[in-house]
Amino acid sequence: MSNALKGLKTYLGSEAQGRWVVIIALSLAALFLCRPVFAEFNSSGWKRYRSIQIPADFAEGPAAIILESGVIDRCRPDLGDLRVLGSNGMPALIAITDPTVNNEARPFTAQVFRVAKTAGKWTDIAIDKTSKVLTGSIVIGTRSKDFIRKVEIRGSDNVRDAYVIRMDGLIADLGGDVPLSSLKLVHPLNNFQYIFLRILDGDQPQLKIDSIQCCPPDPETPMARSLDVRILENRTDEASGSTRIVADLGERRASLTQLAFATSAKEFVKKIRVHVGSSPNPDSWKKVHEATIFRLRKDEAVNERLKVRLSPQPFRYILIELYGGRSAVKVDKLEATGTMRLAIFEYRRGFDYRLLYDNPTAEGMKAGSGEAVPNLPRIVLASSDIRLGEEERNVVDQPHKVENQPETGEVTLFWKLLGVIMLTVGLLLMFSLMLRARSLRKSVRGRNSRIINTRI
Repeated sequence: MSNALKGLKTYLGSEAQGRWVVIIALSLAALFLCRPVFAEFNSSGWKRYRSIQIPADFAEGPAAIILESGVIDRCRPDLGDLRVLGSNGMPALIAITDPTVNNEARPFTAQVFRVAKTAGKWTDIAIDKTSKVLTGSIVIGTRSKDFIRKVEIRGSDNVRDAYVIRMDGLIADLGGDVPLSSLKLVHPLNNFQYIFLRILDGDQPQLKIDSIQCCPPDPETPMARSLDVRILENRTDEASGSTRIVADLGERRASLTQLAFATSAKEFVKKIRVHVGSSPNPDSWKKVHEATIFRLRKDEAVNERLKVRLSPQPFRYILIELYGGRSAVKVDKLEATGTMRLAIFEYRRGFDYRLLYDNPTAEGMKAGSGEAVPNLPRIVLASSDIRLGEEERNVVDQPHKVENQPETGEVTLFWKLLGVIMLTVGLLLMFSLMLRARSLRKSVRGRNSRIINTRI
């Protein structure tokens, strides 16, 4: 055994093998010294920023920032130049919510299992929702034209017993200067499986019923917010039967998604045009929506549509025109609802954060969808006290760049590749050394065994 150890010592002590040991040691040292180099984020291309004011007791985890229209107006259309920058100099990954999500529930077709007509009085329609589904409205499909009918609605779980849901429903299809078709009946929420409709025809022709659809309630919109509306102009013109309204939604606002009108007019049908603009200047107006609003009456029954849904509009000023029909309608009050867009990022205690924006040439940042974030309503509620500071100019001192100095990213990549290569070479040499040492031990053992056998 002593001869084997002496032979191995002689093998490792040779000049050639000493060089290999040095190379392996240097390779391993390069592996540990060549750690990834993270270049500090260069914010020189961003023109503006706002500090993110987070309460001191805010827990670590997802945090949501409300992106006011004042911020969105200065961003690229895809918001790809938004960055949340930590005080460690590194940007955080963000997810941005999408305001274009349709919050209207989709109707489903119910089964009509009985239609009974009583001449000169009414038409009874029995429908089956097939299960106890929560619904809030009914849409009647008919080919009939030029009518207005009162409708009674009852519900049941066993077909025999019926309970009143609504007694003053109203549907209509009207021609005239402003054609109107309103076949949707809104009623209190219920989960009756069976619904009974009674359409009061009186001495008018009975309606031809093609289908009945039931609508679940619209989902909650945790990001909806009321907007401050300041009326700049509210003028009616009796000669043309039109109304013109100009309003300011304020500097800090969410994207406009809905308008609601309040009026004392008892009955009317009007076309509506909605324009938006960055200023009240007539040259800035852009038409974004056209629809019909109305209020119909028959005896004590009333049907009205005084709300208008819009695709999200970040503009500050709106122009509304009501036209068509004979008499002008005076609008007593205008309400606006907006949908917030949120930037959600992972908050860490001990860091300060700011929101960078306004960089048209920024490389688009891959951001996730805010709708995919778990427990989004909870995050919105928890982040209700987070605020953005006032807008500030982003001024960055540019360090002097040494001529022919490689970029930081290139240097980082070079050292990473060098470290990988040296590690690979070191492992191969170590493996080769182990094999040769093992071969040497076997040869020494062989010589010893032959000596022992000779002595015997």
